[in-house]
Amino acid sequence: MAISTGHGPDRSESGKARIYDSIAVLPVRNLIIYPHMAAPLVANRSGSVKALDEALQGDSEILILAQRDPDVDAPQAEDLYNTGTLSMVHKSMKLPPDGLHVLVQGVSRMKVIEVLETEPIMRVKAELLDEADDDSVEVKGLAQNLSGQFQKLVDLVQNMSDELKIAAINLEEAPSKLADFIAFNLKISLADQQAVLESDNVRQRLEGLTILLNRELEVAETGSRIQNQVQTERGKAQRDYYLREQMKAIQKELGEADEHSEERDDLGRKIAESGMPEDVRKDADRELTRLSRMSPSSPEFSIARTYLEWLSEL
Repeated sequence: MAISTGHGPDRSESGKARIYDSIAVLPVRNLIIYPHMAAPLVANRSGSVKALDEALQGDSEILILAQRDPDVDAPQAEDLYNTGTLSMVHKSMKLPPDGLHVLVQGVSRMKVIEVLETEPIMRVKAELLDEADDDSVEVKGLAQNLSGQFQKLVDLVQNMSDELKIAAINLEEAPSKLADFIAFNLKISLADQQAVLESDNVRQRLEGLTILLNRELEVAETGSRIQNQVQTERGKAQRDYYLREQMKAIQKELGEADEHSEERDDLGRKIAESGMPEDVRKDADRELTRLSRMSPSSPEFSIARTYLEWLSEL
């Protein structure tokens, strides 16, 4: 394999892979950058700031590698995943005291071959990973199905913009980009995101994402169903409250409200002071609640009152 003597890339004899003799590494926490995806980044660690400054002063290229453990403040080579994304650095802005805000654009998958140095900037020898095209009917079908499932998820999740649906529809003819786009916008674990990045087989990536997306869709559908049930129960409770208030107003107009309220309060005190067993107490409380909703002129009102008085005395 032919290797260049400078820092830039060189093409192998087969023409399928390119080697970077030396490229600066930017470690990131809790984030996977995919090819063709843009994302803002804030760098506060001195090594990261120096790597970004160097990239901005040169050809703007940098290798972004995710940390295995986001809590590590000074990651070494073993703390980083071996596969990342060759990215372009754009639009930098300095932040106090020594931070840097940048926009990065993923270009291509890239794999580390050898760690060259770690201080003050981590540099590695790395290889670009080219993806094989797959225009098979099966891959197209997987892409369309994945796009459809993703659109359903967007409809169910409130903080997902409808613009994501439009983007997914427009990427159906580019299965590789579609897979990366959906992985970038799914709330899946960092390990699952990294697995998608490391897969250079489009069909396998689509199949794996379909499993992950169906799982997220099932969770979202369950959450939506529970939310609808809660809203239905809340609506019923509000309706019952308004009906009770209306009943009180009618009883007040008929001169029944005060007497009814006093009787109910008196029965409540008797039940509380009776020392009845817990299961009987629950039945009495339930009957008292039912009594409070009855009109004193109802025949059932007298029966319920007598029953509660009997329970209290017993």
